[in-house]
Amino acid sequence: MSAWDELLDLIDHLAGNESPGQSVERTFSRLITEAISAGDVDGELHVEDTARWLTAMLSAHRSARAAHPEVAADDDLAVLRLIVTRWLHPQRPRVQ
Repeated sequence: MSAWDELLDLIDHLAGNESPGQSVERTFSRLITEAISAGDVDGELHVEDTARWLTAMLSAHRSARAAHPEVAADDDLAVLRLIVTRWLHPQRPRVQ
């Protein structure tokens, strides 16, 4: 399994479960470093800052779920994954 896949799986797991902490940030840092090496994450991102913000996004996801229980959990998770994917992936040239 690639680091990118592991990163998304971890987000899926943590989005609905436990509160993320520093061990999660360290895991994110490791996965981000590996995914940058594989070309799956933008190499211009600062690894530790990105890990910190991913962890914060999981907390924000939990807050959004609590504030809007009428939105299906799977829909909220899909939005979180889309945001993370667009933010982390290297910029792709536009096709004209």
